[in-house]
Amino acid sequence: GEGVRSCWPHPSGLYRQLAGKLWTAIASQDHPELRVPLTVMVDVRTWRSNPSGAAEAVTEELRALQTARTGTSPGSELRGVVKLGFSWMGEDVRPFTGLQELEKVLQQMLDGCSDDVVCMVQERVEAVACEFRLICCRDLARGEEIVTWELVRMRQKPAKQGCLDSSFSLASHDTMTAAETAAMLFGGNRAVVEAAEAEVKRLGNLWLQWFRDQGFGTPGPAFRLDFLVARPTSPQEAPEVWTVELCECGGSLCGLGHHPRTAACLNECLHVLGRPAGRPPRSLPPFHPSAEHGRGAGTGTAVVKAAVAASQPSSFVSRLLAVLCSPSGRLTLLAVVLAVLSDFLRRRDAAAARPSC
Repeated sequence: GEGVRSCWPHPSGLYRQLAGKLWTAIASQDHPELRVPLTVMVDVRTWRSNPSGAAEAVTEELRALQTARTGTSPGSELRGVVKLGFSWMGEDVRPFTGLQELEKVLQQMLDGCSDDVVCMVQERVEAVACEFRLICCRDLARGEEIVTWELVRMRQKPAKQGCLDSSFSLASHDTMTAAETAAMLFGGNRAVVEAAEAEVKRLGNLWLQWFRDQGFGTPGPAFRLDFLVARPTSPQEAPEVWTVELCECGGSLCGLGHHPRTAACLNECLHVLGRPAGRPPRSLPPFHPSAEHGRGAGTGTAVVKAAVAASQPSSFVSRLLAVLCSPSGRLTLLAVVLAVLSDFLRRRDAAAARPSC
């Protein structure tokens, strides 16, 4: 009913768009400036009644869209990928070449699924070198429409076992520096990397405007924009950059510490509550690599202290967190945990020794 506002991890309408990939087909067809590979949706009920006919209809629709966009007829065999919505980490992404392979992949992915599953067929981006991603946090301290982001570069990895196309790859969890990206993927050409980074940021700004134009406002507290970077055909050409994913808050931070996202989440909570007196949004701490990636501090104590500094909670909560972060506080907490564990073991042993009726 009215008056109940959903806000975590996003308002429900935006969350469904992001998690379900519902934006993909519409954006690819109506907003070519956003550089989304052409995508068509699969009606599962139609597919269930006539799998071959549904695959053929999807192929013809995608070919028609390609012809309308380029003005030329596509090649004899369509190369693309099948994706499912509400699926993460590339678990439900499969490549295909030609109609027969599309029928086979659809059978593999849709057999046994409910009729309301979200399924799409998308043209394939060729010669993918890597993914560039923008880790984004809404920075309420600077303004309601201001987003702070950090660009990360992801290595590719072979597709999952069972994929027969060795040329198809997915993003891994390993990151690269700009220098590593140039040396490993672009023959040491830093200009190519810089051009790709500039294009990613340009598209990032277009996506921020798209969110506003669609009535979602500026997403908060955090989100991620993922882009495929394809190798240029010659050293003189710029790399091709395509939008591949819009990720909701909670997606991987790709090796970055979560201090900015933690602060953005706390700012967002206070913002939803109407900014209680004396609690304006706090500036976000800078992005740094997490401790798990070998650089920067990412301990639990540092995270708690960053959260306290960002949110400025009540004096009681501040004192409690300060105590728990101190060496003596941690020892006290450990002692309590050991005491509870000892009492549990004592009670268990006593119950085991009690004669049964």
